[in-house]
Amino acid sequence: NQAPLSEVSLFFDYIQSFYIDPSSVGGSQTVSVTDVELFFKQKPDAINNQSQILNPGVYVYICQIKDGQPDLSKVYAESKVRLDYDEIFPSLDASSSTFFTFKSPLNLKTGESYGIVVNFEDPQFSLWTATQGNILLDTGKPCGSAYTSGKLFRASNYLEIDKDPKTLDQIFKPLSDTDLKFYV
Repeated sequence: NQAPLSEVSLFFDYIQSFYIDPSSVGGSQTVSVTDVELFFKQKPDAINNQSQILNPGVYVYICQIKDGQPDLSKVYAESKVRLDYDEIFPSLDASSSTFFTFKSPLNLKTGESYGIVVNFEDPQFSLWTATQGNILLDTGKPCGSAYTSGKLFRASNYLEIDKDPKTLDQIFKPLSDTDLKFYV
């Protein structure tokens, strides 16, 4: 079931798009997605943080991608997951991850692109990314290319933009040659 973004959240920090290649799942026409795995670089202090929220958390949900852009009017409401502060595990070297597990599997069509929408309750959360040309932590070599089957979008100053779903594409911009470290 899809819901308009206004029924889920009006704010986000990142959207990482990804493509479900039918050949990677034995030619299946659909897949069941059970979770999103993200790699946190840091999280804010539980009490003394920028948002002044005690133990801020993080929301994740899935949206459709249309013509290479996140379609925020097509968000899968059943994919909405919020993790509490104590359930988020940052690491200094991107070796440990945090799982956002859906209440039930989300059935998605293959041959389509989708987006992982990430909403931080405090702006001091940060995620590990790979940027073309930057040194990779695991190999010590430059990143040859970012993820080729998707893009990372970052929120702009959405407080100044009308929240009409027809203009929501103005609030995010793709980051060139940079992607989140993630698994679906």
